[in-house]
Amino acid sequence: MAMKIQDVRPRRQYFWVFALSILVLTGVVLTKYDVRGKFQSFIVARPVAVSVPQSGKLISSRNLLKRNETRNVLEIVDRVKEGTDSFLIDFDKDMSNKNKNAYIKTNRTTNNTVQESGIWKTTSTVKTDIRDGQEVRNIVYAKVHKAASSVIQNMLLRFAMSRKLNVLLPIEGHILNEHGSQIDDHKILPLPKGENYNILCNHVIFNKREIQRFFPKTTAYIGIIRHPLQQLSSALNYYAKRYHKSNYPLVFKMFPGNPLAGFLSRPYAFDLDDPRQSYVNNRMSIDLGFPVSTRFERDKMNIGKIKEFIKRLDANFDLMLIVELFDESLVLLRRLLNWRTEDILYKKLNVRSDTYDFHLTRREEYLHMRWAPIDYALYEHFKKRLQIEISNEGEDFYMELKKYRQVRDDVVQFCGFNNKPEDSKLSVEPTKWSKGFVVTDALCNLMSEGETSMVAMVKQRQRDRLGLTEPKYIHF
Repeated sequence: MAMKIQDVRPRRQYFWVFALSILVLTGVVLTKYDVRGKFQSFIVARPVAVSVPQSGKLISSRNLLKRNETRNVLEIVDRVKEGTDSFLIDFDKDMSNKNKNAYIKTNRTTNNTVQESGIWKTTSTVKTDIRDGQEVRNIVYAKVHKAASSVIQNMLLRFAMSRKLNVLLPIEGHILNEHGSQIDDHKILPLPKGENYNILCNHVIFNKREIQRFFPKTTAYIGIIRHPLQQLSSALNYYAKRYHKSNYPLVFKMFPGNPLAGFLSRPYAFDLDDPRQSYVNNRMSIDLGFPVSTRFERDKMNIGKIKEFIKRLDANFDLMLIVELFDESLVLLRRLLNWRTEDILYKKLNVRSDTYDFHLTRREEYLHMRWAPIDYALYEHFKKRLQIEISNEGEDFYMELKKYRQVRDDVVQFCGFNNKPEDSKLSVEPTKWSKGFVVTDALCNLMSEGETSMVAMVKQRQRDRLGLTEPKYIHF
């Protein structure tokens, strides 16, 4: 019996030595190849060696890309850092038949007069037959996640109800297609024969070819974006408590002092593999239709594909609103659509009191540029375009902007009074830009409605107005 025990012990020792060797070898392999960072963060806690030298270029020890693709990433980062022009002027190198340094904006009063300024020459999609002196009522709005998009949606739904317009809405819920561009004819609120859709403002991945089959050619296309770092901050705050398929909640547990910096140190470890399921991986660009495939992580570093994507959006959208220039965007929207000041009033929605105040270092900002290069290129281009469009409006624009802000402040203050009589009203005098109007509690309440309840209200009113109790008719 004693001899048997002595024979077994050496085998057990060899087994543990062998097992330990396998574990060490696995750790080395994971450290070297870093399979999208998934295991590196939790098994091999090795810091990412990143430095930002005086030249401003990002240097990373994680060699996940081929050398030429890495140069593309650094080129995007450097160009965004240097400013809009240094990135966008190069677009003209691929547009030999276009005029350099010219952005064409169709004059609002004539059919053949143009004004030139900006980045490159292109024809505005804002046609005179859209603005023939009447307010525009056919509108497609590309709703982007966590970019103040619910505020604009609220405006559009109020506008639709006041004019008895038809909104393209899902039969169930308030989302058309959050992870794809297809609009299923059998899952949308139908219309009786002879009726047409006027407005789209619910979540769906933008694909003009898919969307335009529901709308006339004279439809105005508008969208909204914000600074990518602000979008990331808002998305992490919001979805950490709502989207448990991801590891967003884990970021706040592991890095309670600065979750955003923690996320940027290991984005692949906390995000989902499928970019269409992510809300923080170039989400604005995905919402606006950037192609997603199994090669997305390489495609998002491809300057050529980013250029093509932005050029396509530039041609498709009549106006891209910028959150950091929100009031300016709204005044320009009012002018574009020939709306009234009353139609662009708003109250802030989805504002959270438990948000984190993020402070990022220069290194962490570069890490985000590397993580979201499409969103940065998208933002810089359309911010510059908006500034050009505003400058073309002349001094009168800023006079209207000042008056609009005064009116909006008065309305927000009026709506904020809790003890006012039920029949209280606020009369707003007419201006050279818009007719006068009266603000009541009804408008205040509508401006405060959240997305889910607002969509449900519009849906029910549309059913009642069209006599639809069940989805019996589908006509396009």
